[in-house]
This record gives sequence, structure tokens and C-alpha cells, in this order.
Amino acid sequence: MLNHKIRIVLALILSTIIFESAHGQEGAMVRPENLAQMADEAATILRGRIVSVRMEPHPQLTNLQTVLVTLQVDQVLKGQPAQTFSFRQYTWDFRGGARRTGYAPGQNLLLLMTKPSQYGLSSPVGLEQGRFQITADSQGRLLATNGHGNAGLFANMTADIQKRGIALSRSMSSLVAQPQSGPIPLDDLTTLIRQLVGAQ
Repeated sequence: MLNHKIRIVLALILSTIIFESAHGQEGAMVRPENLAQMADEAATILRGRIVSVRMEPHPQLTNLQTVLVTLQVDQVLKGQPAQTFSFRQYTWDFRGGARRTGYAPGQNLLLLMTKPSQYGLSSPVGLEQGRFQITADSQGRLLATNGHGNAGLFANMTADIQKRGIALSRSMSSLVAQPQSGPIPLDDLTTLIRQLVGAQ
């Protein structure tokens, strides 16, 4: 009887951990969030290049599989300045190895990261919504695209921008007023994030 109760308690604890950390997984259900909401929710916002990706069990909760990602930091938009930044993210499916997590050494990313949980687990806000791949176009301009192709990134933000007293550039005003999916200039995105963070 005692063993049965212990198993139930352990199952409940594990469910709570997974729910907290399921900020992060392929197939996980998350609500759509626009950029303003994600910037408010993020504890850390930075741009950097991944230098290592390692799959390993959680240090304390060894039945949980995690991916440990470390970046060389190029720019911090919110949070404490640092040369490197590491986070541990729970992963649902580790059978495909690190490639299944969507992280790989050499990736240039802009990340809006949640505050680590009590178990040290974190992830991009809104999962793929808060993880932007940075690429260059044929003219060498840096572009940012999240895992949803930036769909809904500026949805319903016009009133919020006005309320915060943020003055947008002409190009960003157009994007926010008539949101469309597709890559956006990295400079425009980082400028708007700085404005949103500064107006919190």
C-alpha cells in the first residue's frame, strides 16, 4: 500500500515537472503570443551563436532527458550581460539525438528565454515562437525568423505600442499595422525589442 502511494506521489511530481518544463518541446501545445507579450514574459533576451549542444539526463531528476545548450553571446537585450549563456531544456523525444531538439552548434539565434524553473529548466518563450534563426539574404542583410515563420508575431500590437508610447520606424510601423509572416530585418526586430523592454 505504501509503495503504491509513493508511486502516485512520484507520478504527480513528475507530471508537474514536465508541465513546467514543457516550455520546450516539439508537439507541445502553447498559446500564440505576440512579440510584446513574449518580451514581457522573457527573463533573458539575447543574440548569440551556439557553441555546444549536449543531450543528458537531468542532474537531479535522472529520469528526465534534457538538452544543455551553450551560446557565445553577441548581444543582450534583456537580462545580465554575459559572454556565454547556457540553458537546460526538457526534451520529449531524445531518440533522434540533439538534432531532434532543433539546436545545433554554429546556429546564430535570437532567443527570448523564460526564467529557469525551480529545477533549472528553461526554454524560449512560446517554444518556437521565441526562438529566431538569424540568416543573411543575398545582399548580406541579417534577417530573423522564428519557428512559426513569424506568423502572428505582431498580431494585435498596435494599441499596446501606442499605450507604451513607443515611436516606431516607418518599416516597423508598416509591419505592426499589417502583420505578415516571413523573415524580418534583425536590426528592426532588436530595436523594437529594446523599445518594448525599456517601456515595461
